[in-house]
Amino acid sequence: MQAAVRWTGWDRQGLDHCLLRRDAEGLCLEGLVVCGGDSRAPALRYRVQTDARFRTREVTLACVGGPELRLIGDGAGDWHDGRTGAPLPTLDGCLDVDIAATPATNSLPILRLGLGAGESAEILAAYLPLPERADAPIRPSAARQRYTCLRPGRFRYEALTSGFTAEFAADGDALVEDYPEAFRRLPA
Repeated sequence: MQAAVRWTGWDRQGLDHCLLRRDAEGLCLEGLVVCGGDSRAPALRYRVQTDARFRTREVTLACVGGPELRLIGDGAGDWHDGRTGAPLPTLDGCLDVDIAATPATNSLPILRLGLGAGESAEILAAYLPLPERADAPIRPSAARQRYTCLRPGRFRYEALTSGFTAEFAADGDALVEDYPEAFRRLPA
């Protein structure tokens, strides 16, 4: 199965083009984000690969013309730098990745957790913030999050450290439709 989607910022600036491929071996999200507004904000390429149980196994995030980050996970919460092989103990316990520049990565815990209506789960995700400039390093950190299935296709996301909360709809492929105040899905 394959699906291509595009989102823009809530303010209608910027563009995220994402291709989702899913088969018996797992899911692959691959995309390009061009941020709107500030011309100093980097454009990003991302690729996320999961195993068959939707546990994130490999992540590549690259600023166009700038640094690239590659993370390799074992699916059980241990991570290492994909370039140097160095362990990344600050990401211990993370089974998912959350790339701040795209709503695509919200699909990962939705699929992995398989929550039913009224069910909720707390997770630890490897959070990848958007760098301030194309030449700035990408600094991953562990982030406590909670996902709640409000009803089929409707979810609440909570960033437990910052207190940020949002409700959003997801389609049958678990791809976010509109993410209020952050992303709008463009018509196919």
